[in-house]
Amino acid sequence: MSILKQALLVAVTAIVVLYLPGLWKEKLPVIFDGRVEPGFERVFEAFREHYSNGIEPSDGGSAFAAYHKGKKVVDIWGGYADKEAHRPWKPDTLPNIYSSGKGVAAIAVAMLVDRGLLKYSDKVVKYWPEFGKHGKQDVTVEMLISHQAGIPFPNETLSWDLFRDHDRLADVLADSVPQWEIGTGHGYHAITMASFCGVLLRKVDPKHRTLGQFVHDELEVPFGIDIHFGLRKELFYRAARMEETKYTARQMLTVISTPLMRSTILGSIFRGEDTLWNKIMKNMGPMMSNAYALNDPENRIVEVPSAFGVATAEGLAKLYGILANGGELNGKRIMSEKSVKQLNTVVTKGMDKVIMVDVEWGPGVAISKIPIGKAFGHSGAGGQEAFGNPELKLGYGFVTNTPTISLLETGERYLLLRDILYDCVLKLGEK
Repeated sequence: MSILKQALLVAVTAIVVLYLPGLWKEKLPVIFDGRVEPGFERVFEAFREHYSNGIEPSDGGSAFAAYHKGKKVVDIWGGYADKEAHRPWKPDTLPNIYSSGKGVAAIAVAMLVDRGLLKYSDKVVKYWPEFGKHGKQDVTVEMLISHQAGIPFPNETLSWDLFRDHDRLADVLADSVPQWEIGTGHGYHAITMASFCGVLLRKVDPKHRTLGQFVHDELEVPFGIDIHFGLRKELFYRAARMEETKYTARQMLTVISTPLMRSTILGSIFRGEDTLWNKIMKNMGPMMSNAYALNDPENRIVEVPSAFGVATAEGLAKLYGILANGGELNGKRIMSEKSVKQLNTVVTKGMDKVIMVDVEWGPGVAISKIPIGKAFGHSGAGGQEAFGNPELKLGYGFVTNTPTISLLETGERYLLLRDILYDCVLKLGEK
């Protein structure tokens, strides 16, 4: 047999073995469930429509929840927590929330400020003397957590093992060299921001807890807020299997057209530039090269709060719903109304040096431009969202295990649900 025929036979065999089975593979049925309060039925209908028209991948899973005036008004979910096992999404399914964890870390810092253990205006070296290396001695707590410290990535390449050692991680962060002159603007600290919060917490907390332990003790236990940094092994059965990013050609074109992607792609190809975003991605290389690394049980237990926390949509909505309603639920208080107001206050704004879009940052949270008032919270890669709007006393969250390409609240699925949610709240107010 000639070499050409052998090659053709191998190719045909590969197609038969790898691709043809998919043609008659069982298609999973579309499923969704949940409940909404009267006046919010349109949110559920829109969510169901997303699974019917393909906006939501039918073999993936997601959830959306909202609290209004201290009451849960939306709690809906659909799809699959694990498509390979045909395991349906449930109300307590825990997907990765990516950068939405930064908002939770900022709330933890706000709780410390509320208790008088920290001041936003204090220099970081007051609590963490080692941080003052390489010209960082004048960085304040507020600057550090609002992306103004110039350290979007540390000097040492990140790894799961580094995050397992809290003391070593703190040393690496303290020894990092700023990437721009401090005081000249902000740049998204994609992987370091929440870890900075975690170090500060361990320094000033009387019990010297990690961020994950603090969230468990102060939010999960007293309030039933289902958010975790470092998932406990007994909760593994609730974890969603995270999938690779999915996108349509239209979504890809939309993202490529953003200033960040234009600069990253064109700068690298034509000018040989290494953008800050590229440097962040290279620094995170071992942790990000495998899209399925988050499904490894050995990694699930590690606290990587800037990117790899887990939560239910209901847990995120409840946290922001309590804060948007004044910071108190059933006689128990997360923080004072004054501290909530501080969270919803812009401390820096303008063109971000890393992601190259106009952003408004509060003390560790993004300030979102929405139909009524303003909301504070944080987006996460692939479509995760969590925000609170004190003016409407509204908190909401969206989570998924099937990320789509999205940057800073450009996720189509979430935005459609959010806008309908706001419309429902406004119509209730008119009655």
